[in-house]
Amino acid sequence: MAQIRPSLTNGEIQVSVPLNDLDLHQIHVFAKPRSLLIESRRRERLHLNSPDLVTAETIEQRTSYKLALRDRIARGRTSVEIVGRVLFITCQKAADSADEEWSEWLNIKMCRSLVRKS
Repeated sequence: MAQIRPSLTNGEIQVSVPLNDLDLHQIHVFAKPRSLLIESRRRERLHLNSPDLVTAETIEQRTSYKLALRDRIARGRTSVEIVGRVLFITCQKAADSADEEWSEWLNIKMCRSLVRKS
């Protein structure tokens, strides 16, 4: 992943992440009160043929980026969207400073042109 760019405006924390050559369908985002976790997964299966046997090799890679936030974010108030090759995350700052722990997986909205047609 390329340079992650956070910014703070009017009670919102905004993060943009260029995705470059990553599979857009294998990006996952998780939120906690003071952090965001962006995870990229890749799985590749290679078939190796030889005269005596047929084997397959599976390569699984997972890359994680954790952004520690100075301010708490509000639970259920984070949106994630992919536009072009950029991941945009927008979080609302929490109104209170309660230290309640939570974690949520965020559904990513994709531009229609990126969704695979079956």
